[in-house]
Amino acid sequence: MKFLIFFIVVFINLLIASEQKKVCYTAEIERMAFVAKNVQKINQTSYDKSCRRIRLGDFYVVRCGCYDDLQTYKKNLPKFQKKYPNVKKTLTYAYRFQTIPKQPQQPKLKKQKKEDIQKKVVLPKVTSKKQELKKKNLNIQKKDMFCYTIEIKRVGNDYESVAQLSQEFFPPNCVEIPKKHSISISCGCYTSKRAVIEDYRILEEHYEDAHIEKISQKKFQKYKQQKKGEVKKVIKKPLKKITVKKEENLTFIPLQSTVVQTVEKIEDNSTKEDKK
Repeated sequence: MKFLIFFIVVFINLLIASEQKKVCYTAEIERMAFVAKNVQKINQTSYDKSCRRIRLGDFYVVRCGCYDDLQTYKKNLPKFQKKYPNVKKTLTYAYRFQTIPKQPQQPKLKKQKKEDIQKKVVLPKVTSKKQELKKKNLNIQKKDMFCYTIEIKRVGNDYESVAQLSQEFFPPNCVEIPKKHSISISCGCYTSKRAVIEDYRILEEHYEDAHIEKISQKKFQKYKQQKKGEVKKVIKKPLKKITVKKEENLTFIPLQSTVVQTVEKIEDNSTKEDKK
């Protein structure tokens, strides 16, 4: 008895597999890369009832008709050639052209009497404290967005280090950011990784401890407003002028132009002092 049941199950599976592997002739009228723009275009255009929109790997194709033999395919081919000039003959699996089962219609709502409608009372939605806290946290996270910055120096928050730091000068878009036991000099606030890497390559030549890290835009703006004065940092090697493509994601002015200008000013001042 068990052997008979096993045999029936295997036979049914073989039948299903054979049906799925059945092949038929079809006319391919459209083939595009599977991109949002192309998918939208194909979905919005109307085709013949016998056509199907099929995704094949990285392509989105439209195939019409599923014919068992070549003769019936050739008979139906002219009607597709009139509408679509780039028709190609191809083979496809028959199961792709199976009719899609219709969704059951929703039952019609019974008309309610006016008395029943008046009796119903709309209750206010009750939200828990956890849901309210989650909404607040999400709103805070949206407001407090992060950006990439280049930290070029960090010193302790003792008197001597702070006094020494006040005598040094750094590129114009650098900001002093106090932390628990130290003060860091962070330059720029970028939303684009590409832009921050380009400026980091320039700064790492002059600052050994330069590295990229994330910072809150709100925090950076807060300390950016507390600037000390003009930049007069003396750099031994002049920075190379490089061209950078403009990026929409860049929130602040790139370092290339600002740092090079400060270096040129410093070199002019040093030549004047030598002449004196």
